[in-house]
Amino acid sequence: MEAHFKMSTFCILTKGKYKKNYTISDFEIIKIGYSWSAFFLSFIWGFSNKLWKYSFLFTVAFLILFCANLYSLVGNFFLMICLILNNFYWGIFGNSILINNLIEKKGFKPEKLINSSNYDEANLIFISGK
Repeated sequence: MEAHFKMSTFCILTKGKYKKNYTISDFEIIKIGYSWSAFFLSFIWGFSNKLWKYSFLFTVAFLILFCANLYSLVGNFFLMICLILNNFYWGIFGNSILINNLIEKKGFKPEKLINSSNYDEANLIFISGK
């Protein structure tokens, strides 16, 4: 009986030209697609991944909505809908924003896409040169 694992696609981003032996700071492996950690942690996930502009914007928006809720300018239902939409935004677009930030601000270049069942397997496939 075969075991079926859910395969995910990972984007390998590298700094500089292709070389055989990368150091840990020379490449990043980012999953393409929905991010559950970004969904649950929203802008906190953004801060931890150094997405300062987006995280600060969402933090300010959250604080404004929260204060408006405290002063009864917006209802609890509206606040909850905004928070849920915020979390879906981060879950859907978080990894894409992270990849774009690494390309635009950090000088990384997309090297290859790897299909694997988890991050560690993608790392091993990339390091082995397959």
